[in-house]
Amino acid sequence: MVLIYAVLVLPVLLALAVLTVDTGRLLLADSELQTAADLAARYAASGMISSSTRSTTAYNQAVAACGDLRADGRSISVTPSAITLGIWDTNTKTFTPVTDQSLANAVRVTLTQTLGGIGSPKMFAQGFGSSPPTVHAVSIAMASVAETEVVSPSQGNMWLAGMPDNSVSTNLQGNAGRYDNSGTSGNRKQRPEEVTLASLGLEEGDLVSFEGLSGVGSNGSGSSNTGPDGNQTWNVALGNSAPAMVPNNSVNGIANVRAPIAACMAVFLSDAAPNTTPAPAGLDFATLAQRDYATIEPLLKQPFFVGDGKNSWGEVQTIRVPAGATRIFTGMMDAWQWNDNTGSFRLKFYRSKTVTLVQ
Repeated sequence: MVLIYAVLVLPVLLALAVLTVDTGRLLLADSELQTAADLAARYAASGMISSSTRSTTAYNQAVAACGDLRADGRSISVTPSAITLGIWDTNTKTFTPVTDQSLANAVRVTLTQTLGGIGSPKMFAQGFGSSPPTVHAVSIAMASVAETEVVSPSQGNMWLAGMPDNSVSTNLQGNAGRYDNSGTSGNRKQRPEEVTLASLGLEEGDLVSFEGLSGVGSNGSGSSNTGPDGNQTWNVALGNSAPAMVPNNSVNGIANVRAPIAACMAVFLSDAAPNTTPAPAGLDFATLAQRDYATIEPLLKQPFFVGDGKNSWGEVQTIRVPAGATRIFTGMMDAWQWNDNTGSFRLKFYRSKTVTLVQ
């Protein structure tokens, strides 16, 4: 009788064990996928709201957010169709997809993962003929940001930033024919574009991002026009057209830097003239990896690479405002003689960003 009962009960116990194990695995995978969707939605929304190519940036940042995550032990695939831009209505708590990207204030991310598929062990129930189950996760994040547009001049010499009117620099060349002049507010000459942080609503420690919207420039007559990323096959420094490293010399208390010629650059200053204190060490942006920073924290008087404001795979880059900063200046990278440069770049500053997971 015991043997008979054992034979009858054993399949039931086995089925319960299979159900328990598979259910636990299903719940874990569902939780992992929902976590990924939440992270992807928040990161996609933060990039979307800081970009004029919103759907592309949202997709790139969702992919980046899921890059190191797993569900059921497998990587998570994010397709363009998984990302939907829309408007989140805070009153009705509803999401409405939009075709006009400029109207979007939210991103919906929909992720799907099949358990027991290629690359992961089969579910126990599959051994009894069941189809592999699929889990889904949906998340919506809303974002807002304040923004300001400026024009960054190709003749803007970063080493004349914050200097008194009509300050003259020979750019470490010692050649009077290669001079630049800071001009005046009415005749800017080689003065870079100045924006006060107060006008942007920024304080030290805040994060700001840039976007190169349009424009081209060149580093002199006969040179090719480039976009805000500059000529990335040719790195220069102030006073040196082919530096092997960042030079330790400087001008007007502003550090040297190595970066692509004709690239869009920026530097933070305080209210004081930069030549009243020593220059800090210089930063290096000679390699793609160095230009592909996610966030950088430059010091006062350290020029840094802005480019188009995104890394090479489309993520928005951020810069932390240093202690003591009250102004930011933008201009172009060159080795000397900005006065023969041509063109300009239209930039957008994004700041005061908020991102909220709403569903």
